[in-house]
Amino acid sequence: MEGHPFGRRLSADETHLVADLIRNNVTPRNILSTLKEQNKNNVSVIKTAYNAQQKIRMDAQAGRTPMQVLMSLLHTNNYVYDFTTGLLKYIEDNWLKKYKQIFVSIWVDQHLNFVNCTSNRVESHHVKLKRYLESANSKLDRFVQ
Repeated sequence: MEGHPFGRRLSADETHLVADLIRNNVTPRNILSTLKEQNKNNVSVIKTAYNAQQKIRMDAQAGRTPMQVLMSLLHTNNYVYDFTTGLLKYIEDNWLKKYKQIFVSIWVDQHLNFVNCTSNRVESHHVKLKRYLESANSKLDRFVQ
């Protein structure tokens, strides 16, 4: 039964161990080696660690998108303050719906751009952030916790 997925299932104790390791930002490769050190008869493969990691994250998100999870963490840790929704609704209804092309064209047309309207500054900051987080696969919500 070594090659069958049923044999690679994690026990309840192993699942709790994996959850603790994920909270400590341990990589799946190290999670797998820890599982094998704990139980010499464990026949799990790296895919088992990735699947467990994904399942635990999905359970933690409780049906919310990653952005909703991140915003929730930022709000609970007082990093972001809410603006009044009435003000935002007023701006959207009275200004953005009618005049958004004018606002954008004012900023875009100030410089010679040959009709190139990309977000290179945002993308470059995204790369810097990923380098700071030390992994291209890092999730920002994991580091906010």
